[in-house]
Amino acid sequence: MPGHCPTGADGSMCCVKGHARRDRKTGPCHELVVAKCTIHGDFFTLYPRGYEPYSRAKVAPQGGSAESWRDTIFLASVVAAAGEPAWPRDFDGGPGWWTQRRHIEQASVRMGLVSPVREAERVADALGVGVMVHAQARSQYASATGFRSRARAVVRVLDAMPADGVLERVLGAGHLAGGPAPWIWTRHGYSTPFH
Repeated sequence: MPGHCPTGADGSMCCVKGHARRDRKTGPCHELVVAKCTIHGDFFTLYPRGYEPYSRAKVAPQGGSAESWRDTIFLASVVAAAGEPAWPRDFDGGPGWWTQRRHIEQASVRMGLVSPVREAERVADALGVGVMVHAQARSQYASATGFRSRARAVVRVLDAMPADGVLERVLGAGHLAGGPAPWIWTRHGYSTPFH
């Protein structure tokens, strides 16, 4: 249990207790803990490391190899870039073509491949990817003619990322690309993984 709530992250006194456990409405079948700060009156949900709100898959793997990205929100990009068959166009109970396409587009946004130049450079920095490598991937994405070539641009950025701090890098890049500011609880307190 965290030592303070997000409101008390500035060092003010907090008293955080477990409030409830609830089943997830989407995503992996594990309970989430709802915590309450009795001082500030804040309620907040604690997600397992690697997950973010409403995510059905982890944001980033523990390691950084292309294979390990298969268990993350980047699955659609990894399988398309590898030349595996497109997801089915007819609903068969699993993810379909439109989901794969949407996930590749969402990955490109998170990786800063469709961002204006200045924003893209900040995303590249947050990811630990060289600006030139990132610019080449952005150019590759912009000139892509299909979902596989778009996915290869996303995977190019994933492959260029250093293996250390991958979760913090991806969450920070997502924030810089327009997503919500993440809060990560460590034994030292809350941190936000963006500059």
